[in-house]
Amino acid sequence: MKEKHRSVINKTGFKIILFWNCLCWITFLAEAQDNGLILTEKYSQPDISGWLIEPAEWVPYPMDAASWQQTPQGFKNEVIAEAEKNIGKPIPPLSATLTMEFSVNGNRTNFQKVWYERRKRLTQAIMAECIERKGRFMGQIVDGIWAICEESWWGFPAHHYQYGQVGLPDISKAYVDLFAAETGVLLTWAYYLLHRELDEISPVVTRRIQQEIERRILVPNLEHTDFHWMGYQGQDLNNWTPWICSNWLACVLILEKDHSRRASAVYKIMTLLDRFTQPYPADGGCDEGPSYWGRAGASLFDCLELLEMATGGKVAVWDEPLIKNIGQYIYKVHIKDDYYVNFADASAVANPDPALIYRYGSKIGDDRMKGFASWLAERQQLGSRLTNQNLARQLATLQTLPAIGNTKPQETIVPESWFSDLQVLVSRTDQKEGKGFFVAAKGGHNKESHNHNDVGSFIVYYDGKPLLIDVGVETYTKKTFSSQRYEIWTMQSQYHNLPTVNGQLQAPGRAFKARSVKYNPSRSTFSLDIAGAYPKAAHVKYWNRTIQLNKKKESVSLTDDYRLTKAIKPSVWNFMTNQKPEKVNGNKLVLYTPGEVKNAVEMAYPAGLKVNIEYIETADPRLSRVWGNGVYRIQLTQEKASLSGKFAFNLTQRR
Repeated sequence: MKEKHRSVINKTGFKIILFWNCLCWITFLAEAQDNGLILTEKYSQPDISGWLIEPAEWVPYPMDAASWQQTPQGFKNEVIAEAEKNIGKPIPPLSATLTMEFSVNGNRTNFQKVWYERRKRLTQAIMAECIERKGRFMGQIVDGIWAICEESWWGFPAHHYQYGQVGLPDISKAYVDLFAAETGVLLTWAYYLLHRELDEISPVVTRRIQQEIERRILVPNLEHTDFHWMGYQGQDLNNWTPWICSNWLACVLILEKDHSRRASAVYKIMTLLDRFTQPYPADGGCDEGPSYWGRAGASLFDCLELLEMATGGKVAVWDEPLIKNIGQYIYKVHIKDDYYVNFADASAVANPDPALIYRYGSKIGDDRMKGFASWLAERQQLGSRLTNQNLARQLATLQTLPAIGNTKPQETIVPESWFSDLQVLVSRTDQKEGKGFFVAAKGGHNKESHNHNDVGSFIVYYDGKPLLIDVGVETYTKKTFSSQRYEIWTMQSQYHNLPTVNGQLQAPGRAFKARSVKYNPSRSTFSLDIAGAYPKAAHVKYWNRTIQLNKKKESVSLTDDYRLTKAIKPSVWNFMTNQKPEKVNGNKLVLYTPGEVKNAVEMAYPAGLKVNIEYIETADPRLSRVWGNGVYRIQLTQEKASLSGKFAFNLTQRR
């Protein structure tokens, strides 16, 4: 902070802004949950300054050829074969018109596909060279590094657009997004692993890496307080904070040579991590869902692991209840096989990082978590292929393989979990095999991270297969994170397992939330009033919803007891399913996979409701990957509007 161009702290204007930001942050915390300051209450900046191991002495991962030869042969063969495919291949360009496409038509996929390809090739070449040590891939590595250094900005157009820039990024305005940070850490680990080999080709390459990391990551992150993921204006923080911090921290620990700046940056990162965890649900629940846990709770783990390694074990907070709960969340929301509870933008199918989960379980002393990680590793064939484009995580995976191999695989089947702060219940009838009914239900509010308007929604699985579902989200576009978000069908309450009241859908915003949320563990019952999630035009006095998993009778029941102040339109109950619904005699629907009628489930509904079954194509790849060609929406509609009523629905296996 000594150089003039780096220091802004002494400027009066900055002090005023900082003071205002602090007031905003204090106001936010007053309204949020307070877990305390896990890191900065325990450790001071002088502590960190005294404990940090200098870059030249810090060896988080072995660099010698012998260590690389201990990696599984299948892994070595695949990585080398993939890298060989790109020898002599031109690097795909990131053109200006491709960069501007997001601002022109909202498409972010085309740019990101090329962005990922450039970095994937570099990662594969680095790993292949580290394994082989023959110099065959060094040309590819140098070209990849140089091409990435030549990029005007390392992030995504969708993200610089959110920062107020339209079209091409303005490189005079520093901004670090998720993928600028991901790029920075890729080049940092390339330097760490191969700086000697790179220097033999040309010392300019390693100098260029250091210069680009300095101007794009180290300086702006240390100096700025206006990046939204830092939370200085009291923003709600999500996975961006620990994800960027994990990458920034690695860059600092490896490339920052000035000890004072290094300690300042590390302590600022610790401060931001405290801001992320302070309002976090104490139960460890991730409102972004399991898919995003990999870059929320898991990236927090990355940070804590790096801090522990870089201070010789001095910084260690693994005994904190919140840290334990955040880790255990991932197996508590596991349903069966690759299915996970998927509220918000999360997908129903996930493949969490086995090695990271194993290391997390080891740190918090959770053998069940370690067994789950070993089961995941076996299922994902870990060790036979390059599983992670983040070099740090891939290096950690290779080091963790022996320990995972010595741990008995065990698919974790948790009988019941209640996330009281997140307001989510997870329950099942068979805790051994994961068969029978599985239910997850949520309360919460409609301004959660990656929010859908889904207060009071629930999902049901039977024998580990989806029955009543949360569809998830389509491929992200410009519309996804804009004021038009709730024009997208997957975000709307009418495409969740929720009622449409007086023709009104749930509304977005923190004010639209569940009331009177209760959990009865003796009966596996979840109840709440969802009236507060609807706008005034719905005229709802109360809408008490009760979801119960009857473990003895092996059934799931939903009861809605409501009162309106006006009855303008008939109420409609919406249910989403990937099973084929078929109306049968009586007030029943049969839900089944074609060709598997024996495993069908019956859904009984009240008399007097009209049935409409709508087929919705899921051509979008993000949905078709999970649900195939389409899903169904069942709509059960009152014959006429009524001011009050009590309606019960029941799911049982068809005998």
